[in-house]
Amino acid sequence: MPRPARHPRLFATQKVSTGKRPDLEAQLAAVGLPEPEPEHLFATSIGRKWAFDYAYIGHRIAIEVEGGAFGRYLVVTSGYERRRGQTIPLKPGTVIRAGGRHNTGEGMQADCFKYSYAAILGWLVVRVTTTMIRDGGAIELITEAFRARGVELPPQKGVEHAEGA
Repeated sequence: MPRPARHPRLFATQKVSTGKRPDLEAQLAAVGLPEPEPEHLFATSIGRKWAFDYAYIGHRIAIEVEGGAFGRYLVVTSGYERRRGQTIPLKPGTVIRAGGRHNTGEGMQADCFKYSYAAILGWLVVRVTTTMIRDGGAIELITEAFRARGVELPPQKGVEHAEGA
């Protein structure tokens, strides 16, 4: 039996599958981009240990996959929730969405500092969700980032490129 996931107000024993995570690295290779460096530390010069999910160091292009943008789903076995000061028991089998760190005020503020310093340090950061990876929007943005840096790439089928944007 899986170890229960902890949340301040509930206990759950299993995640509801929302589908296989798309393979961004395979999509990058399919459009002819080189393999990016994973988990690149980019702000050590200012005493920070921030890392990008993926980075093209020579072009100063970073890719951040924003996990938890849509949360994850938990199946409750027992627990309760608090609403307007009242304790409400949850029925076993109730499905609850639990957001990621990026969805909290503290997490969003930390991301603002990280991405702002990345821009100050000359990085072009492409932020994507797993849904954008799955539907092709991430590859479109990443290739546009390369074009913005002056790198010529072969055109992709079915993708219109922003001119002068």
